Amino acid sequence: MVAMKTKLVTSLISLLALSGPLQADTSAPAGPALEDKRLELFILHSACNAALEANRLSQADHMQCNGVYVTLKLSFLEDVSLEQYLSARGSVRAEMNQRAFLAYRTWIETTNPYKRAQQRFASKALVEA
Repeated sequence: MVAMKTKLVTSLISLLALSGPLQADTSAPAGPALEDKRLELFILHSACNAALEANRLSQADHMQCNGVYVTLKLSFLEDVSLEQYLSARGSVRAEMNQRAFLAYRTWIETTNPYKRAQQRFASKALVEA
């Protein structure tokens, strides 16, 4: 079971790498497409956490999972790109990280992505049945 979860995480990470990093588009309002991408990143982040708890991530996968988490958090900051975050140093980067984390936590508390992820998997199973 754990090996299957690790293969799933590795596959999801590969798919994420193919789609490229999420960048908040400051020229357009956040809409369903951005929320869908956030939910996908949240599901991937949750899978990464499960694999990490089982101690089944390689160093490379661990770094990719960290990138997923950073990308997810930064998706809530319209004024900070991934490049800006990665090039920031010290207190500037810490402030960006803190704002991103607080926005992410607010999203968790207000949208209940756990339930939305379950609904997505349930509806997908109905369509495929």
